[in-house]
Amino acid sequence: MITSKIRFTVKASVEVVWAYLGDVRNYARSIPGCVSCKPTGYDTHHWLFDFKVGPFVKRMEIRGKTIELDPPHHGKWIGHSDDAIVGGSTTIKALENGNTGVMYTMEVEPKNIILKCLTPLIKEKMVKDLKQYARNVKNHLE
Repeated sequence: MITSKIRFTVKASVEVVWAYLGDVRNYARSIPGCVSCKPTGYDTHHWLFDFKVGPFVKRMEIRGKTIELDPPHHGKWIGHSDDAIVGGSTTIKALENGNTGVMYTMEVEPKNIILKCLTPLIKEKMVKDLKQYARNVKNHLE
C-alpha cells in the first residue's frame, strides 16, 4: 500500500470547507488527473482519472464508496478499479480566526505488475498531487 498525507489550512469556516470537500462533483476541479467524479447513489460514486506516472498515462475508472461519514469533521472512501484499490480520508477541524485545518490521506494499492513496478514513481506523484490538491482547494475557497 502506497500512502501519502497532507495537512493544510484554509481561510474559511468548517462548514464552508466541508460543503466543498463533501461534494464529489468538486473533485474534478481539485484533484490532479481527475477528469470527473459523479455520484451514482447515496454513498457511491464513479471516478474517471487520467493517472500519469513518468511517461505513462493510464485512464482509470474507479467505483467508489463512502465508508465513514461524520459531518462536518471526517469522511473516508474506498474505490476499486481493474488496476488498483484506492482510498482516501479527510479530517477537518476548526482553528483560530475562523480558519479550518484539513488533513487528507490517500492510499493506492496497485493490483497489476506494471503499477507495482512503478511504486516509487507513484509515491512521488502522490506527494506532488496532494500539494496541488491543497493549493486548488485553497484557491477555490479563499
